[in-house]
Amino acid sequence: MVCCFINNYYDYQLIIIIIIIIIIITLKLTIISQYCFRTVVPSQAPGNFTVTSQTSTSILASWQHPSTSDSAVITGYKIFYKRKGSLGSVYTLLIDDATKLSINVTGLLKYTEYEFQILAFTSAGDGANSSSVTERTKEDGNEAISSLICFYVIDFSKD
Repeated sequence: MVCCFINNYYDYQLIIIIIIIIIIITLKLTIISQYCFRTVVPSQAPGNFTVTSQTSTSILASWQHPSTSDSAVITGYKIFYKRKGSLGSVYTLLIDDATKLSINVTGLLKYTEYEFQILAFTSAGDGANSSSVTERTKEDGNEAISSLICFYVIDFSKD
């Protein structure tokens, strides 16, 4: 005997029906919670992504939240950058603050072109990458002045 209170065939049927109902309710709640509370990645890249040279070694990157109709809850951004035309490393800046919409990228080489891209991410993963944008760091002030210096030869001898 499996259980002391199960005495007849109808009791078995009732227990099986209750178990099936519990399984169905559990499955429905799981499906509903996955559909309603699912986390998705952003389907679009952040908007109006621009980069502006600030100094000879820094570029300001700014953007707007992605304009998507999905239920993606942005948790941060990733900015990728490298020297233009370089086959070398791509650097990544991780921004864990979804309210931050700009960052000053520092430590760059003087008067060098860089390519930048950005994406937004959620707890489910990375969203779509933006198109690549390019900006050149400024010339160093001393270098720019030295290239403009003219040399004059003054003859102090008397005729």
